[in-house]
Amino acid sequence: MKRLVQFSVCAILGFSSIHSAYAQELDANGQELKAMFEEMINNKANTALADVNFEGDISVEQSGDYYAVTLPYATIDYFDGAKFEIGLIAINAAAHDTPGQWKMTFAVPTPMNFIDPKSGESFQINIGGQRSSGIWDKNLGYFSKLDANYQNVTMSDAENSFTFNMPEVRAVYDLDTDENGKWSGQSGLIEQANG
Repeated sequence: MKRLVQFSVCAILGFSSIHSAYAQELDANGQELKAMFEEMINNKANTALADVNFEGDISVEQSGDYYAVTLPYATIDYFDGAKFEIGLIAINAAAHDTPGQWKMTFAVPTPMNFIDPKSGESFQINIGGQRSSGIWDKNLGYFSKLDANYQNVTMSDAENSFTFNMPEVRAVYDLDTDENGKWSGQSGLIEQANG
C-alpha cells in the first residue's frame, strides 16, 4: 500500500511538471509579448511621490489566436508610507497586422484599496462594470488607440462616512505618427460624477 501511495504521488507530481512545462512553451509572438511586458515592468513609471511595484511573475498563456496575460500584483507605494493596492491586471492580446502593435482587451481588479497607516485614512474603489480595448504600440510604450469604459465607479472610506460615485468614466486615445515619427492625435477623459 505504501508503494502505491508513493507511486501515485510521483505520478501526480510528474504529470504536474509535464503540464507546467507544456503551459510555459510559447511561440515567437508569445515570447515577444512576454518580453515586452517584462521590459515595461522593469522600467516602471516611478514618480517623485511614489514607486510602482510588482510582486510575482508575468503569466502568458496562448489560447488559440490570442494570449491571456496576467500581470503581477501591482501596488503604488508612496514615500510617506501610504499604499494603493491595485492587484492583478488581466489582458487578452493578439498580434496586430502592423509589426510592433498588439490588439488588447483588459480588466483592472476591483476592489482596489488605498491605505495610509500614519493618518489611518483608507478607502476602497469599486468598479461596477468595465469594457476596455485598444492597440498597444511597442515603440510608444503605451496605447496608441484606447477606448476604456468604466461604469458605476464608487469610492468609499472604511467607515462608510462618505461615498463618491461616478456613473461613467471613459478614456479615449486616437494617436498616430507623422512622417517624422512624432505622435499626435486626440485623447480625452469623459466623466460623469455624483457626490
